[in-house]
Amino acid sequence: MDNKDLLSLLPEQDFKRADKSIDARARRAGIRLIDESDPIWERMNELQQGGARRTQDALLQGYEERRLAPLHYRGRVLDFGCGVGGSTYFLARNGGEVTAMDYPGSIDELKKLGLPNVTIIEGDGLKAMEQTEDNTYYMVAAFMLGPDDKGGLIDGFYTQANRIIKPDGRILITSDGNTFQLLANKYRGNYANNLFQSNIFIGGKNPEIG
Repeated sequence: MDNKDLLSLLPEQDFKRADKSIDARARRAGIRLIDESDPIWERMNELQQGGARRTQDALLQGYEERRLAPLHYRGRVLDFGCGVGGSTYFLARNGGEVTAMDYPGSIDELKKLGLPNVTIIEGDGLKAMEQTEDNTYYMVAAFMLGPDDKGGLIDGFYTQANRIIKPDGRILITSDGNTFQLLANKYRGNYANNLFQSNIFIGGKNPEIG
C-alpha cells in the first residue's frame, strides 16, 4: 500500500450524527479502551491512570479529525518523556511496539508495571533520538511536553521526530498553552482542531525546520 493513501482508507463518517458513545467511537477508531478490571490498571497509581485517559482521548480525537489512522498507534511508537508511563500503558494496550524514554527516577513507576511490547530507555531522550535510525516509527508522541518558554526543547524534539518518523508518520504532542504558542509560531503543521482548547498538536513531516 502506498503510504500517501493511508488516510484515504479512513471511513468518511459524519461524527456529528453517528453514535457518540465512547464505545462506538472506539470501535470506529479501532482503539481498545481502558478496562478498569485489567490487573495492570488496578496496580496503577492516579498519575498513571490519568495519563492513560488523556492518551485515550488524544487518539480518539486524532482519528476523528482524520489526522491519525490505526497504523499510527498500532505500529512502532516512541513515547518521549513518558514519565510514570500512563501513556505507555495505553499505547501498549493498543498493540503498539512502544519505546518509552525518560530520565532515571521519572521512569521507575513505569518499570514496575512490567508492560508487554515495551522497551524502556533511561536517560536523555533527545540524545537517544539522535541515535535512532531514520524512518523508524509510525508515531512519535510527547504527552505533556515542556514547559518550554524559549523553544529549545521543541526545536530538538521536533527536528529529531521529523527524521525518525516514517514518510507518512505522525507527531503527536500534548502540552501547555505557552508551549503550544511556540509550536504554532515555529512550525506549520497538520494541527488538530481547536488547538488551544484541546492542547493537541498532530503533524506529519515538515521540511521547514528551525
